Amino acid sequence: MQINLRSFFSPVAVANHLLALPVLQTFIMDLIYPNRPTHPFPVLGFDELTAINGNVPVVRRGTAAYALGGEGQKITYLEPQPVDISSFVTAADLNNLKLLGTTGTEQWVRNKVDAQRRVVRATTEALACQSLTGKISYPMKTDTGLKLYEVDFGSVLEFTIVKKWDHADTTVADILLDLINIGNKIKQTSGYGSTIHYLAGQKTYVAVANKVLALPGDSKVAAKVTEQGINIAGFEIKLAQGGYTNLTNSAWVPAVTDHHVLAVAADAPWRLFYCALDDLDANLLPMPFYSKPVKKDNPSGYEIIGMSKPVPVPVVKAICKGVATAA
Repeated sequence: MQINLRSFFSPVAVANHLLALPVLQTFIMDLIYPNRPTHPFPVLGFDELTAINGNVPVVRRGTAAYALGGEGQKITYLEPQPVDISSFVTAADLNNLKLLGTTGTEQWVRNKVDAQRRVVRATTEALACQSLTGKISYPMKTDTGLKLYEVDFGSVLEFTIVKKWDHADTTVADILLDLINIGNKIKQTSGYGSTIHYLAGQKTYVAVANKVLALPGDSKVAAKVTEQGINIAGFEIKLAQGGYTNLTNSAWVPAVTDHHVLAVAADAPWRLFYCALDDLDANLLPMPFYSKPVKKDNPSGYEIIGMSKPVPVPVVKAICKGVATAA
C-alpha cells in the first residue's frame, strides 16, 4: 500500500477535518471577537476604525454630503505576521501507517490537524488578549532569533476610580455609579456602548462579590452573584478568565490584571481577520487554518506545516480600563 499523504491535506480535506473536530473555545476570542472574517490582502488599513460613529448634522437638500473626516490623511497599514508551526513524520512512521489503512490514516491526519489548530488558537487568543491594551507586543521568530512583533492601535480610555471597590467604606451603589460612568465615557468618546462587557480581574471580581454577598436581604440595590457573573442593577461583571503564557518567563498573563476592571463596548466593529496565506498550496487564499506535508530527504519523511495569519483589530476608543482595587 502506497500512502499519498498529500491527498489527506488538500484544502478540501483539511476543511473536512476541521468540520469533524469539536469547536475550540477561548474566552476573549469568543466574547470580544466572534466576528472573524477572512481578508484577501497582505496588508490591513485600519484608519476607518477611527471614523465618526455618533450623530452628525442633517444636510440641506441639494448640497454636498457631510464628510466623516480623514480625507487627505495618510492611511496606516498593518502587515500581519503568520503563525507557522511544524511537526516531523519519519519514513518509519509512514511505514507504520500502512497498517492502519485509509480510515486509520485519515484519523491519524485528523489528530495532527487537531494538535496544530489548538496551538494556532492559543496563539491567536494571546494576540486577542494583548489587543485589548491597544498594543500587540508578541515574540516573533526570525532567522536570527526572537524579536518583537509590535502593532500600536492607539491608547484605550482610562477611568479613575476614586473609592476602590475593596475599601471598607465603598458600597454597592458606589460600584454601580462607577460602572455607569465608565460606560458613559465610552459612549461619549466613541459613540458605541449600547451593550458593554465589564471584565474584572480576579481580585476585583472577588471584592465586588464580597460586597454583594454582604448586602442585607432588604437592600434596595438589586444585586446577585451567579455562575454567569455579578449582576448589579442590570450591569453584569464577568470574571476575565482568558489569558496566555509569557514565552520569555513562562508566567501566566491574565487578560485583565487582578486589580483592574475593563469595559468593552460589544457593539463596536470588533474584527479578527484571517489574512491571505503566503503559500501556493493554499492558493494564496485567506483561511483560518491550513496544514500541508512537505517531503524531506535527510532524514526521510514529511514535515507537516500548519499555518494561519490572524490579526485582531480592536476599537481602542470602545475600551475603558480602571484600577478598581488597591494594589
